[in-house]
Amino acid sequence: MSLKLKSTEGRPGYFVLALDGRLDSITAPQLEQMLQYLFAASPRSITFEMTNLAYISSAGLRAILGAYKKLKATGGVCGVLHVPPPIRKILDIAAISPSLNIFASEAEADAYFDGVQSGRIGKKP
Repeated sequence: MSLKLKSTEGRPGYFVLALDGRLDSITAPQLEQMLQYLFAASPRSITFEMTNLAYISSAGLRAILGAYKKLKATGGVCGVLHVPPPIRKILDIAAISPSLNIFASEAEADAYFDGVQSGRIGKKP
C-alpha cells in the first residue's frame, strides 16, 4: 500500500496535511519532501490529518517529529487530527503523544493554534 498526501491551506500559513495509506520507511521520504515544500511557505501550523492512515512506522514518526521540532523552533505549532485507535496506540507506545497536540476536530485545532499564535495559550514545552 502506498501513501497519498493532500495539503490544504485553510488560511494563510495554516496547513492541513492529509495522510492516506501507510507511512513507513518506503513512504516517509515522500512525506519529508512534502514537508520541505510546506516549510518553504513559512507555515504557522501544520496539522497531520490521520483519518485514513493505516500504518505508521518509526520512520514515519521521525518525519512527523521532525516537522514538530522545526515548527517549534520557528514559533509555529504542529498537531495531529482524527487519529485512528491503532495509530494512537503507536503514538502512545512511542511516548510522543505528550509532545504532539492531538485534536478531535479541525475547529479544535484552529482554536488552539489561534490561541498560541496570539499568546492567549502557552505553547507546550
